[in-house]
Amino acid sequence: GAPRRRKLYCATKYHLQLHPSGRVNGSLEDGAYSILEITAVEVGIVAIKGVFSGRYLAMNKRGRLYASESYSAECEFVERMHELGYNTYASRLYRTVPSGPAARRPPGAGERLWYVSVNGKGRADLCRWLCSN
Repeated sequence: GAPRRRKLYCATKYHLQLHPSGRVNGSLEDGAYSILEITAVEVGIVAIKGVFSGRYLAMNKRGRLYASESYSAECEFVERMHELGYNTYASRLYRTVPSGPAARRPPGAGERLWYVSVNGKGRADLCRWLCSN
């Protein structure tokens, strides 16, 4: 789909930023690195790219956010639009799978999604803060 230009403002009052160096953080001020393009890859799946950094938001297997020079599966996020006017973005690739006998669980049961977030100090974090645009 056509890209949507947005700034993601998190519940912690920070704007998500993607830097040319590969760093991802939050800023209390409205800066150029917080202007993002959100493009649909599939229904409900998006890629998020920094307009001025030219990098894609990505999450690695440890749940760390980084700004990737190239597009990969780590750059795909499940976008969920909530009734209260906010959106959440969770890694399509990575999630926490509960331990124990898998034969007794239906597929997907008990999995915890890894969300894009910025903590109260402006650091990109793996937690459950909700972002809105």
